[in-house]
Amino acid sequence: MPGDDAPQVRGGTLIGFIEAARRLEGGSLDLVRALKPDLARTLFDELVLATSWFPESHLVDLCDAVFRGPLREAPGPYADYLDRSVDFGWGRIQRALVGFATPKMLAERAAKLWRKEHTHGELLAEVKGNRASLLLRDHPYADTPFARAMIAELLRHIVSLTRVGVVKQTHTPEPPRSVRIELEW
Repeated sequence: MPGDDAPQVRGGTLIGFIEAARRLEGGSLDLVRALKPDLARTLFDELVLATSWFPESHLVDLCDAVFRGPLREAPGPYADYLDRSVDFGWGRIQRALVGFATPKMLAERAAKLWRKEHTHGELLAEVKGNRASLLLRDHPYADTPFARAMIAELLRHIVSLTRVGVVKQTHTPEPPRSVRIELEW
């Protein structure tokens, strides 16, 4: 695990975002390269290992470049991109768990699952009936509206992989440096 200074994410998670970006249509990678040339060189031209650690800022910057570039700031296609990112990365790695898990089982494992993929932050979860309340504390994903919306959609999609049907999410910032995500299915 890297040092404790900058928040890091596992390469296995990052690979999903890279693969989803590669599968976008119509010169999408060229648009991402134009917006973030240094980041694109690191993520698209070098080997990203699933077990390596990378700055969380790489993931947020890639999502920002995809959103502003190829997706032209369209919320629906952006949510689809985030969902595919889970499918190609974390979801692929955790397929066995998600295949038989319930939302309650995921909530009970949320802190441990978070810590396997991220060096910073704490994810707390509570399930009551067909609702889950998640709190992400002390992490860059709670710092901006863009990052809060990103993590809320990612967690919504992860819960939907448990085959509970349609999952809806809302999210709100909570001081200090936290975001509360409410899921309902």
